[in-house]
Amino acid sequence: MGPTGFRSLLLELHTLRFNILQSQYLETAFEVVHGHHAEPSTTQTTLHDHFSERIPSFGDFGDQQGYAGSVPGERYLTKMLNKAVERDEHDANQHTACLAPDQISIDDSHKVNKHLAKIDGMSLFSALWTLMDSRYIRAQVLTLTKAHDERAGPLHAVADSIKKYGFLEPPIAFSDDPTKDKSLLYDAFPSLSQNLTPTAAAHGLKPLELPSTLQIVTLGSIELAEQALAPLMAPLDLDPSSYLCLSIDAEWNMSRRIGVSILQLAPHSMPDFIYIVPVHRYQRLPTSLLRLLVSKQVFKIGSNVKGDLTRLQKQFVQLSDQPGFNVVELKEYCIQRGIITRKESGTLDKLLEKATQMYLLKNAQLRRNDGWEDCHISSELLRYAALDVFASRTIFEAAAAMLLAKHITHETPHGTQVSILVQEGGAIAAYGRISAFQPKSLAGIQVATQGKMRLVIDVDAVISPSAAAILHLIPPPTSGAAISSGKTKAGTYTYGQLRASTSSSCGTFQVVVPISLLEFDHRNPEPSTNVVPDSDLSSLLPISQVQVSHEPVGIPECLDDDEFDNIESLGPEVVDLEAEVTELQMLEAQAIVEQAQT
Repeated sequence: MGPTGFRSLLLELHTLRFNILQSQYLETAFEVVHGHHAEPSTTQTTLHDHFSERIPSFGDFGDQQGYAGSVPGERYLTKMLNKAVERDEHDANQHTACLAPDQISIDDSHKVNKHLAKIDGMSLFSALWTLMDSRYIRAQVLTLTKAHDERAGPLHAVADSIKKYGFLEPPIAFSDDPTKDKSLLYDAFPSLSQNLTPTAAAHGLKPLELPSTLQIVTLGSIELAEQALAPLMAPLDLDPSSYLCLSIDAEWNMSRRIGVSILQLAPHSMPDFIYIVPVHRYQRLPTSLLRLLVSKQVFKIGSNVKGDLTRLQKQFVQLSDQPGFNVVELKEYCIQRGIITRKESGTLDKLLEKATQMYLLKNAQLRRNDGWEDCHISSELLRYAALDVFASRTIFEAAAAMLLAKHITHETPHGTQVSILVQEGGAIAAYGRISAFQPKSLAGIQVATQGKMRLVIDVDAVISPSAAAILHLIPPPTSGAAISSGKTKAGTYTYGQLRASTSSSCGTFQVVVPISLLEFDHRNPEPSTNVVPDSDLSSLLPISQVQVSHEPVGIPECLDDDEFDNIESLGPEVVDLEAEVTELQMLEAQAIVEQAQT
């Protein structure tokens, strides 16, 4: 209970005490009056005769001459409680230090800092970090940022105290973000990282291991780098149409602010070799390495490879004028293959699990050290570096063996069955078909955009009526008009509202949907259909699905902006149809607005 609650409790108790005394006083007065009234009297008296100047008023709670009720303020109570806590602080710390921690838990509180350490009403600190065991708070600190450095000091102090008193390290730790906090906890309590079963292993995945035939070669000098890397460029020089896939990764000391310490290279044409290049020793990059990095015939492959090359570019002046590099980002590559969605994590270990059903078994603490620039890099660090770049090559090779994921485009034939997603990579909101007629706009919503990223869909089944049709905005209400209770937080109509507003007897209605929210409908796959081996997206659809799409006479499958401007040249039938569609759109828009207002 804080000072505010404690003051409220004191006020309640004092008020109760005042009410009890006042009740007792009035009862006594009543008895006195009742006794006088029962005595025989020869003269007529009134009740006022018994009260006049005999029984004074009890007074109110705050009467200075009476009860004089008063409760200390919050500031006084705060100082009093703080003084009491500070007086016992040493004993309390000693008591908790003498207790073995059965567990620990850490968390940030963002409420306390709103009431403490303010300057001109602004909070200085972002959070109050707390470490406690199952019963007692062992450490607290006000933090400015989310950086681990501000929390490492108190955490290590608790760890040192536990060792000093001869206790075992806590067997388990709790956190609301274990992925982020585990490095901090492992550094203070190394036993927490021992004898753990990775989550991926618990799901039956196998660890990725370096092949026994793999050789890890450290190129410690420019001469060695030239001897090893020059043969990689020789075939490219002889044949300008040839190319080389090169998995690349980088590591650097935690104290290094610019550049990298080493580069790991895994040529796909030489699967039994991984080269470790300690570039921190070089004033200038070896010629062969420089050519590999800038050549457009060499595909540099890796996870966040752009970030590694950007750090390298700031380190060596030879790369300062390089406008860009020919890179393959593994996350984007896996998205194109349908291995992950864009909103999923694209870290190296996650990509490896998704693409190969293996997991990356490595000690994350090895990466966060200053041993990458030692004269002789330890075997543990070399294996760590080689495993990273080997994982990159393994992921790429596994993803390359998969077909490109089928995506809806502006050229996908009309009539194709599609699923409409709530959000990119999310659940399905509705099913429908690509409309045969794609106008410039529908119900005031632009369809023909510059990037051709929208399509009109004939929706025939709504799965989530409360899902928002994100392009169908609700018009702002006029003054005095009530806002529809079905309005979404985004201010758009829902698919349920659009379905209710349709006048079609079959229940089909049209919506404008971003292409990024469209997927092929796989509810009823036809096992007998084949796939046409062609690069055109429409040929990636089943043959039967492509062939059953028929265009109405006189209407092109998709109209570009120039074709819309010259639509009259298509004949009077198309002009009449466009007029009818426009009139229908206006009626639908008017019906939707009237429904929203009612």
